[in-house]
Amino acid sequence: MKFYRCKLLLILCIFFAGCYGLKLPENTEDVNNPNRGPILITPGEIDYPKLAKSVNIEGIVEVDILVDTTGIVTEVEIVTRKFNSDGVYTESKTIYLKDIVDEPTINYFKNCKYLPALQNGRPIKSIVRTGMHFQLK
Repeated sequence: MKFYRCKLLLILCIFFAGCYGLKLPENTEDVNNPNRGPILITPGEIDYPKLAKSVNIEGIVEVDILVDTTGIVTEVEIVTRKFNSDGVYTESKTIYLKDIVDEPTINYFKNCKYLPALQNGRPIKSIVRTGMHFQLK
């Protein structure tokens, strides 16, 4: 497990100022121009899904995460999945990619801790678009 965990590229962060999919609560300040975006301080832990590993599935799950004013991830929304396969086909059933990678991805980001975004020196809620690489090497 640790071998694959070490080989897993944990995060590809791409920060966007706008909102993509998730809606901020009404009482949230404008985050389109924060003085500083959220900063990852404690990454989560992920185990490469055993089924994905056994059939060599690799790719990226792109997500939007809502980081609150204390740096806790309160929402995770899957935006896209870009993989070398659509799923695993067995004799008895088809297991789709979303059923393999979504739960570990969401759990990973829910366990991350951030420094919250700042606007005028005050912590604000913000949305971050980021991704998780699933890569075997």
